[in-house]
Amino acid sequence: AATAPITLPGDVDSTAAFAASTFPISPPDLINRAKQVLSPEIGIGTKDSGACLAEDFEFVAAVVGPIGREEYLNALGGFKLEESFDIQQNTFGFTVDPLQPNRVWWYGRQISTQIAPFMGAEPSP
Repeated sequence: AATAPITLPGDVDSTAAFAASTFPISPPDLINRAKQVLSPEIGIGTKDSGACLAEDFEFVAAVVGPIGREEYLNALGGFKLEESFDIQQNTFGFTVDPLQPNRVWWYGRQISTQIAPFMGAEPSP
């Protein structure tokens, strides 16, 4: 038998949050757009010369950034990861944040095998 879902104090009513949102892109359309940007055809800006990125785009990570659009594109473009690694992305769980309805979250568990030299390092036998 199925177990009834548990509601915790403070659980967000996503349906109500999205209904109250003024963000012009619906959650399903925003998820599709995120998937387009991640696709091999666009490659988070590396395959479309950054056309998918806003002019004021900034990349910010735990140990990198903030860096602007051009610096980001130059950094990623210089790596050429696809030439040195066979990469399986394994993405899942795409969801729109009900408290920030302009933000998509997802999981990614990349698996890669080095197939050619990368930044001077040869693949392991």
